[in-house]
Amino acid sequence: MGVVKLVMTGVKQGVRYSPAIAVAVKEARGPLTEFAKGRVEASRQRRLALAKATSLEDGSVLSVVHGEQPVWVVFSGDQPVAQHPDTGVSLDVLVQRVDLSKRRRPEDFPTTRERASAARHRATDTVLHRRHASVLETVPKKNPEKDPESVADADPELVGEGVGELDELGPADGGAAEAGQAERGDQPRP
Repeated sequence: MGVVKLVMTGVKQGVRYSPAIAVAVKEARGPLTEFAKGRVEASRQRRLALAKATSLEDGSVLSVVHGEQPVWVVFSGDQPVAQHPDTGVSLDVLVQRVDLSKRRRPEDFPTTRERASAARHRATDTVLHRRHASVLETVPKKNPEKDPESVADADPELVGEGVGELDELGPADGGAAEAGQAERGDQPRP
């Protein structure tokens, strides 16, 4: 009932902090509650089907849509054994035109812990992506037409080429003077 509790907490907070939100929530309360209950019931039916398939020899499950309602059909080998929720329709009719190669074993479904971990990783990746995108937006973009010197060198190995040669040049060669020496043109007069 975690989804229903979440919806109800949202309703209470809306009433507390904003009368305008409270009016909108009161109008949407019924449909939201029904939606939440439907999701909880669908999850419950899936868990029941998986539990039944786990207890069977060569058990597997297949999700089939009957009308607008998803129905989980439980198989033992190639034989349909049960359906969750019970629709009153025979199992043969439910699986009549269904691709049986899409059946899944209970081990193929992620556990609650694995689903929670995956959700945490998706949320973390989303936050990191947003942070990275906001950092990229703050970096000024360079326009090569206005400032040709701002274009970065395409080959990173070429960056810094010739720096060692400048260090070897002395004052007579056009390089920088060492500390305490006068540069060319600044010769002391006798």
